[in-house]
Amino acid sequence: MVHRPNRIVIVQEGVFKPEEYASWIETIKGVLESATVPPKRPDNQEKPAAVVEIVSSWQEAKEKACRHEVDTVIFISVGMIKIAHDFRREFNDLTVYVFPGREVEGEPYIIPKSVLTFDAIQQIAKGYTK
Repeated sequence: MVHRPNRIVIVQEGVFKPEEYASWIETIKGVLESATVPPKRPDNQEKPAAVVEIVSSWQEAKEKACRHEVDTVIFISVGMIKIAHDFRREFNDLTVYVFPGREVEGEPYIIPKSVLTFDAIQQIAKGYTK
């Protein structure tokens, strides 16, 4: 079986100007691009886990989703939560994340266990939301 990396799109659009998200987005992109999958036959070489692209708007991400050119969409603003919900409903085969800078008023934090790390769990004990 041929390895195909997870195709990830990070949506730069949000509540603030795109340049205000640039550093955070580049950090996320770099971490995602550094992830690898374990070596497998026939070549026993590590492979990239993801190919990451930054898009300027949710419309651009939607075009890619309609063409089946993306597996995962990451929004980086609390202002994009409604759109993220819409994406999830319309493209039920997509994985959709929102990495907001603050909590959504009146909503619980929902974090999949599959993405939790030891450090992230410790942040709960430290009261990271305050």
